[in-house]
Parts: sequence; structure tokens; C-alpha cells
Amino acid sequence: MAHLVLKEIEQENFSVDNLIENLSYKATDGRVSQTDFDPLILENIFRKTIDDLKIINDKTKQNIQVLEIECQKEKDICKDKILMLENSYKDSYDYLSVLDKRISNVSTTMSDMGSQLENLNRPRLNLFESHKTAKYFDKFMDGIDNSGVFADDSKLEQAAEVIYKLYILSNDLNDEKFLKANELVLKKYSEIEIKLFQKFHDAFYKNDRKEMKKYLNILSNFKNYQECVNEFIKNLQMAIKNSDDLFSEIIPLCAKTNEIINEVFLNNERIMEQFVKDLFLDRVQTHVSTNLEKYRETDLEKYLDTLYLFYNKTKRISKELSELMKISSESTFFNKLLNEVFQVHLKDYVNLEKINLQNKFRAHLDRFYEKIGHTKKTQSGFVSNLLSKQTSEIIDDRFLSHDVTTLCIDDAKKSINRSLLLCDANIQPKAIDDMYEIVCQNLCRDHLYYSLDLHINALSSVDFRQEINLHIFPFIKQMNDLMYLFEQFTNVSVIPPVMNSPYYQKIMNKLNQICTDLEIKIDNSLEK
Repeated sequence: MAHLVLKEIEQENFSVDNLIENLSYKATDGRVSQTDFDPLILENIFRKTIDDLKIINDKTKQNIQVLEIECQKEKDICKDKILMLENSYKDSYDYLSVLDKRISNVSTTMSDMGSQLENLNRPRLNLFESHKTAKYFDKFMDGIDNSGVFADDSKLEQAAEVIYKLYILSNDLNDEKFLKANELVLKKYSEIEIKLFQKFHDAFYKNDRKEMKKYLNILSNFKNYQECVNEFIKNLQMAIKNSDDLFSEIIPLCAKTNEIINEVFLNNERIMEQFVKDLFLDRVQTHVSTNLEKYRETDLEKYLDTLYLFYNKTKRISKELSELMKISSESTFFNKLLNEVFQVHLKDYVNLEKINLQNKFRAHLDRFYEKIGHTKKTQSGFVSNLLSKQTSEIIDDRFLSHDVTTLCIDDAKKSINRSLLLCDANIQPKAIDDMYEIVCQNLCRDHLYYSLDLHINALSSVDFRQEINLHIFPFIKQMNDLMYLFEQFTNVSVIPPVMNSPYYQKIMNKLNQICTDLEIKIDNSLEK
């Protein structure tokens, strides 16, 4: 029975209740509920099982104690090994520190010895080079300028090195007896510089970047080196065609040029900046001015749209070039270029934008009144003209136009969007406020107010003995619809850009005043 109990205890899903039921069943052969059931048999089985469990418990405790003793021994062994490793690591670290100090001392000693040897050798080298230069200068003193390296075109590099030293020397010798020699040196200097230029240009057209780099390094010591750089930049820019799609060609050209400059020039960042600057202030500025000036006097809307388009493209290109050239985000290089390219066109931009917006609004309103056959009159002059008309003809929504309102609001949105890109941040709020005033004046006062005043004056001539005219209600509904468009335009397009400026409250006051005035006029018309 003990081995059966042990087997059941060792199961993962062991249950005490199941153990008791199994013992009861096996002890009685399943006759627990019968009349001849003997409880003593079940008691003996339980007692025997309890004794077996005690024996199993004692054995388990003994095994646990043995395992604990073995674990403690292993723990002590591991602890000793760790202590040994720590001591070994400490000793190794100390040895490494000592070795590092020795290496550092040896390195310092070798560096000092190298410096001493170099200091000893430099005067000898300088003396040798000075002696060689002096020998060549003696030749020039005798009127001979084609001896040695100067007589062999294959030794152009050595000739460039010698003539550079002779040129420096000649600048320090101002006595008249050296005048002829100095003239010969300057002549030979110019000849070799021209040959170097030619060698560089040949390498450029062959796309031999290794040769380009070699001759540029030599030319960097010559006085006209910058002219060579300028010519190099000019030749690269010739790859751009005089097309209408200039902006699409800039990034590929700059990527290719950046690769060449990084490979050829030592001061590659400065040369790349010069290339981009010349490209912007020459090709881009010319392209922008040429295409803008043809619209300025003839089509102001086209002029402003083109200015916005060009500025946006140039700004996008500047951002891409900044990433290509790895220029810091704090750098003002591209901002200055952008201002230089567009400064002529931006100085009077705001005034042109307001003039254009005013003209667009007037054109929309004039076309609308012309279409309905109405001539706008002053408050004192139109009442008599209306008295002869039928009231039903006057009191309707034909003097209000959803299309005109939509066109005016769309034009205003366009102007505001342009100003957000083209205006400096410090003048944006004022520019938006000025444009909003144009909207208020032309759309609200000259169109909505005018329509309401027109109907109010017409209602004063109504004969109250006649049937009440209900055409005023569709008119008021249309007025509410148009005011909703105006308020939505104000909240979405006008308020956000000026939210943190003093002009926010000013614009809100204008909106509230417009709404209040219209409510008063509508109330007056309803009372009549």
C-alpha cells in the first residue's frame, strides 16, 4: 500500500480528497454503502497509510538535509573560486596599469626623440632647399629661365614648387640689381600657373578626379587659385539648361557637385557653399526675376501666385540642400540666400497683396451687380427709385450672392496663405489684420450691410393695409448662411496665425461688431 500512496503523491495533479477516496475504495472493494461494511478495516487502512506517510516524510527530510549540505559545499567552493578570480583580476589590472604606464613613457620618449631628430634635420633640409632655390635664382640673375626642371614639361610639379619659392623670394628682394631677375621670375610664375590651370581643366573635362585633386593642391599656393575655383564652379553650373523647370535640376546637380568637391577639394565645405551661393544668386535669382517681372504690371494675381510658387520651391530646395551638405539647423546660410534672392520682390509684397485683394473683391461685386442689373446707390439716393417697384420684387434674396461670398473668402484665404510664407513673422499679424479689414469692408459692409439697408429702406414704403410680405424670411436665412461662411473663415484661417499677437483681440472685436451690426439690422427689418 505504501508504494501506491507514494506513487499517487508524486503526481503533479495530486489531490488529498482523491487519495482518501482511492484508499476507501481499495480497502472495501467498493462496498462502503453495503450493510456488511466493516469500518475497522477502513480505520486500519487509514492508520497504516498515515504511518507510511510519516515514514515517507522522514525520508524526504533526510534527503533534503543531504541536498542542503551538498548545496552549501558547492556554494562554498564557488565562493572561493570567485574570490580567487577577483584577486586574479585585481593583479591583472595592476599589471596592465604598470604596462600602460611603460608604454606611455616609451611613446613619449620616442615622440621626443622624433621631435629632436626633426629639429636637427629641419635646418639641414631648409639649408638644402634654400641652396637649391638660390642656385635657380642665380640662373634667373644671369637671364636663364629654362634650366633644370623648367626645361622639362614632364616635371611641371617640381617646377611649380621651385617657382613658388622663387616668387616669395623675389618679393623680398627690392633692390634694383634684382629687378631683371624678379621680372623673369614673375613671368615664369605666370607661365607655370597657366600650365597648371590647363592641366586642371583637362582633368576636369576627362572627369579624372585624382588629377584634378593633384593640380588643385599645387595651385592652392598660387595667387590666382580662387580664379581657378570660380571657373570650376562656373563650368559645373553650365550643366543647368535655361528651361522653365530650373528648380528640378538643382538638387541632382548639387548632389553630383557635392560628390566631386568632397573628393577633389580639401576645404570641401567652403567650396560647396560657394557653389550653392553662386547658383542661387546667379541662376535662381535671374530665373525668378525674369519670370516675375513679366507679370507685375499686367497680371498682379499671377505675379503673386508665381512669387509664392518660386519662394516655396526655393525654400524646399534649401532644406534638401541643407541635409545634403550636412549644415547645422542653427546655421543661417540658406536663410540669408533666400532673402537675397527674393528681397527685391518681398519689400513691397504686403502692399501688392492688399491691392490685389481689394481689386479682386471689387471685381466680384461689380460683376454681380451688373449681372442682376442693379446700380449701387447711396443711402439717400435709392429710396425713391425703389418706391415704384413692387414690394415682392424688392424683398427677396437676389441682392445676396452665395457665389460672390465664396469667391471673396477663397481669395482672402489664398492671400493669407501666401502671407504666412512670404511675410516676416514680426509683420504677419498686421498684414493679416489689414487683409481681414478688406474682407470686412468689401464683403460685409459693401455687400451684406448694403443688401440689408436696401431692404430696410424698401420696407418703409410698404402699405400696411396690404397683405404682409413674407419674402423677408428667405432673405434672412440666406444672410445667416453667408454669415456662417464668414465666421468659419475667421475662425479657421484668420484667428490661428494671430492667436499669440495683440491683433487677436482686434480681429475678434471686428468680428463681434460685424455680427452685432447685422443682428441689429435684421431686427429692424423684422420690426418693419
